[in-house]
Amino acid sequence: MATLRRQLFGRLLDQPIGFFVDRKAGDLLSRINTDIDGIDDVVTDTVFGLVSSALTTAATLALMVRFSWQLTLAVLVMIPAVAFPARRAGKASYRARSATQQQRGHATAYLQEILGVSGIMLVKAFGQEAGERRRFAAMTEDLRALEVRQNLIGQWFGMLMSTLQNAGPALMIFFGGWLAPVPALQHVFGHDIGLLWFLLKMGAGLFFFIWLRGTVPRFRYDQLMNFGWKVLLPLATLNILATAAWIAFTK
Repeated sequence: MATLRRQLFGRLLDQPIGFFVDRKAGDLLSRINTDIDGIDDVVTDTVFGLVSSALTTAATLALMVRFSWQLTLAVLVMIPAVAFPARRAGKASYRARSATQQQRGHATAYLQEILGVSGIMLVKAFGQEAGERRRFAAMTEDLRALEVRQNLIGQWFGMLMSTLQNAGPALMIFFGGWLAPVPALQHVFGHDIGLLWFLLKMGAGLFFFIWLRGTVPRFRYDQLMNFGWKVLLPLATLNILATAAWIAFTK
């Protein structure tokens, strides 16, 4: 990253005077600082995450083909349905990131202009402290709204992808997988529409998860820890003891 930052600074020095006339100094400073940090995040997180995901995907596909090539084919057919919203989310995230970066550059340029000696002398001379406070407050509110929108795009898309990733194994382990939810329906339709049952169960699970997350307020981290240790752990321990007692006494 240091080499990239030096190269970018060298390219800026090679630009003509008209380049700096058309651009604010704050925008250029924001490019050097924030954009380089973004590239650092991509290199350190995204690239290594991509390699790890590729290895995991290859191993998973090998196991799926080993167990059932029909189910593997059905999963591969559904990949374009996942790739399309991923592309849409990527474009939306890029637009939101660009708008946030531009607004951050405007804020940096404004601070350089106002907090310099000449700028603060003008503010003091004309008594514009209150007006500049309102101007900067409006600028920060716009920046906050853009940052929240950018984070929400990533969070909702990540939530959807993680839910899809975990819904399949959960359906297979806890909810009967491709079997009908009611045994009577299984006798009527048989195993011919097993994929339809699986997709319906996944859709119901996604609807419940998104509805729950959209209506229930989010808990703080300490509240989640208290809920896990004080509620879920005792319930899990009680479930183990009750199951062991039931098995012991029924035999």
